[in-house]
Amino acid sequence: MLDMKFLEGSFDIISAEGSIFIIGYFPLPEDAWWEEYYNPLEKRIKELRKKYRADAKALLALENEQQEIDMFRKYSKWYSSVFYIMEFDCEPPLDFWL
Repeated sequence: MLDMKFLEGSFDIISAEGSIFIIGYFPLPEDAWWEEYYNPLEKRIKELRKKYRADAKALLALENEQQEIDMFRKYSKWYSSVFYIMEFDCEPPLDFWL
C-alpha cells in the first residue's frame, strides 16, 4: 500500500533542490519484484550455496541476499518502491556555449 504521507515527504525532499520538478510517479507492483528479481535471485542463491558450500565468505554473502528476500516476503505489504519522473530545470551558465 502506498502511503501518501511518505509520498508527500519524498516530494518535499526532491523539490527542496528548487530546480527539480516532479512530473509524475508510479509504484512498482509487488509481483514485478517477485517475477523479475526475487524469484530468479532466490533460485540462483540455492544453486550457489551448493557450489560454495565450503566458502564461508561466499555463504555469508548469499545469506545476506536471502535475508533481503525474506524481509520482502514478510513486509512487502507495508512498503513499496516508487519511481519518480522528474524534470531538471536550469539554465546553463552564459559561457556554456562559448
